[in-house]
Amino acid sequence: MTQVARTADSFTDHAVCMAAGVRDGLRTAQFYVRDISQADQAADGGKATVLSRAVAALARFADGF
Repeated sequence: MTQVARTADSFTDHAVCMAAGVRDGLRTAQFYVRDISQADQAADGGKATVLSRAVAALARFADGF
């Protein structure tokens, strides 16, 4: 195998790894957006996650300023 072929493989490996990282980041962002969009359900009697309640409380606190 030549040096050029090894370099091409390493670029390909790097690109695949970066694409997977971007995909995972988008999935994480999607989860938190969905989670935070339901943050005020607890005030309406619904169940919200602990993270949602904490973010909603901090947002209300920040709105008070």
